[in-house]
Amino acid sequence: MYMKASRLLAALAALLAVVLVVAVLQTGESPEKVIVDARNRLLGSKGWVFEERVNFTKGWVRVLVSGTVDLGSHTLNTTVVVLRGSQPSLSVIYSNRSVTLVNLGGGWARAGEGWRVNDTVIYRLLELARASPEKHLKPSAKGFTVFFGGGCTDTCTGLYQYLLRLAGLEGSNPTSYKGVLTVEEGYPRAVYVEFYEGGEATCSLLYSLRPLNV
Repeated sequence: MYMKASRLLAALAALLAVVLVVAVLQTGESPEKVIVDARNRLLGSKGWVFEERVNFTKGWVRVLVSGTVDLGSHTLNTTVVVLRGSQPSLSVIYSNRSVTLVNLGGGWARAGEGWRVNDTVIYRLLELARASPEKHLKPSAKGFTVFFGGGCTDTCTGLYQYLLRLAGLEGSNPTSYKGVLTVEEGYPRAVYVEFYEGGEATCSLLYSLRPLNV
């Protein structure tokens, strides 16, 4: 009787495995497809409202960034607060197709050329997730969660150096990273990434966003 029950359980387990494989094949979803579809959904929208929270363990520096990206008018409005010690610094940045202006508390000054969508932090994060050698997909009630990570290469180091400049810091590049992407109803809602050097976390970034309603 025990042997019959064991064989029955084994058969049910095998059947469940087949059902799961068939379900994955039917949906056609993979980590890379979910990431690429979310990126296309984002770039096909009117724009987005975002918030970045950056934490460096070195010097305990925190950076809070908030802003809006308007793809229709190709404008980027950003507020950056750097918290270091007891003297926080505030800057306001405006950028369009041709110029970037910064206001450090009085007047506007030219800070560079215009911006490109490929330079935005969320685009870099989605590309980092897409290009990661380690990607795992987990379905959720409203969409998917993608876990990703790997060794730090050009996309990773480029993003990390940007975060260092944002915080006014200097440092060596991380050796690895791991992150989590949340996609709801096909739209990227949040990305969390940790950067590591020699197994020790040096920086974390939480990027959250929602569609721009204009």
